[in-house]
Amino acid sequence: MPSMLESCFTFRRIGAVIPLLILSFFHATGAAAAACLVPVAPTDLSACEQELQQNPRDIRLRRALTEALIGLGKRREAIKLLEAGLKLHPEDEQMQEMLKLQRSFLEEKAWAEKQRLSREESVTEKSDPRIRLNVIRCTKLKGEAALEACDEGLAALPGDVDLVLGKAEALLDMNRIVEAILLLREARASHASNTQFAEMVGRAEAKRKLLSGQCFTRRGAEALKACDIALLKGAADELRIQRRRADLLFEQNRAAEALAAHKAARRLKSAKTGADDGEVEESAVRERSAEAAAAPPKVAVAEPTPAKPAETVSEAESRIDGGQAKRGANAAAPSPVTAQVTRYSNAPLRPGITY
Repeated sequence: MPSMLESCFTFRRIGAVIPLLILSFFHATGAAAAACLVPVAPTDLSACEQELQQNPRDIRLRRALTEALIGLGKRREAIKLLEAGLKLHPEDEQMQEMLKLQRSFLEEKAWAEKQRLSREESVTEKSDPRIRLNVIRCTKLKGEAALEACDEGLAALPGDVDLVLGKAEALLDMNRIVEAILLLREARASHASNTQFAEMVGRAEAKRKLLSGQCFTRRGAEALKACDIALLKGAADELRIQRRRADLLFEQNRAAEALAAHKAARRLKSAKTGADDGEVEESAVRERSAEAAAAPPKVAVAEPTPAKPAETVSEAESRIDGGQAKRGANAAAPSPVTAQVTRYSNAPLRPGITY
């Protein structure tokens, strides 16, 4: 039977071996993870992926594997890896930035491919003589002729850059500024990299701003025309322009149109938060004045004479009997005869004979 001293010596040797075993285990794991933290070759990805499966919360390993996938052009796999990592570490800013960058890269690549195909298709379709003629007329002519050619061309080539720019130019020349702005905004959203749309939108906005100023500085029909051209739904000055239009229309005795403008201004004002009660009351007074002016004049109508109630049968018989009795009495009464007074005369009754 071992002595107490031998037992203590045995336990001491076992206690010295256990830390060595633990240290060797962590050394092997750390070496495998460290091998994945350096720039890896394609053959090393499987080992790193296996290592990440065993240690999914290892942020450094996940970032290193993501960069390796990006270097090999496997961006979609890298995105999936980052999305899974952000579920475990939602506040990691570095992975958030990497994910945003890779998604943006794929979106831009898809957009560039779409534009390339669109250009190739456009070049093919523009080989049609009629379409080429519409493009030339749209970009070279002015006014209605240019606008008609642009519309015909856009019907065959929707979204074509040359045709859209030509149509916007024609609309600006015709003072249809709001239509030009809306057209250019829509086109700019589809052609973000084309600076021509941004430049033309700036020109159109500047022209609208000038007319908006003339709406308030000029008078009469000239001011009203400027207001009508500059009125843009959703613009910051839409409410002011609608009020100004209402006043100008009222001055020109166009009461019905003034009333519609006042109501539109009032709707805009009520849609905004923090409406001023004084302004709302003033608008209401103007609106009532416009309603009174727009109301058709009242025509005096004579009240109809009440109809005489129909007589009954008995009343009719009494009326007839009374009339007959009256006629009988008149017939029976003798006519008064005026008594003739005989006068004597000495004149002969017959000429030549004397009595």
